[in-house]
Amino acid sequence: LALTIGGLMLTSPVTAVEIVLRLGPLAIADWSLHFAAMCAFTIVAAPASQAAIAAAADKAPPARAFALRRWAEACKYGSGLDFEQEQPPTLLTASMREEAQAAAARMREARAPASPVQV
Repeated sequence: LALTIGGLMLTSPVTAVEIVLRLGPLAIADWSLHFAAMCAFTIVAAPASQAAIAAAADKAPPARAFALRRWAEACKYGSGLDFEQEQPPTLLTASMREEAQAAAARMREARAPASPVQV
């Protein structure tokens, strides 16, 4: 997302200015705050950061260790890095794709408006 927005600002600054004018500076500032939080959560949820937090928690008093571990978990879940795909998605076979296309065509035909009656 940062690369997309940054690239837009470099390649088409007029478009970037138009977006700011349409949305307004408050909406951009609000989005920027959420984006910064997402970036911070992602940094804290990185494996190296998680290892450092775990090492600090091991040396901390029990209450502080508990708080550190829960904070690290919150950052992991808040960044969306807790998702683990159990198995790769299955690809559609040619027959499955043809069946889906035929079903979609039938639905389009069923939803098409009736032709006006000509007298």
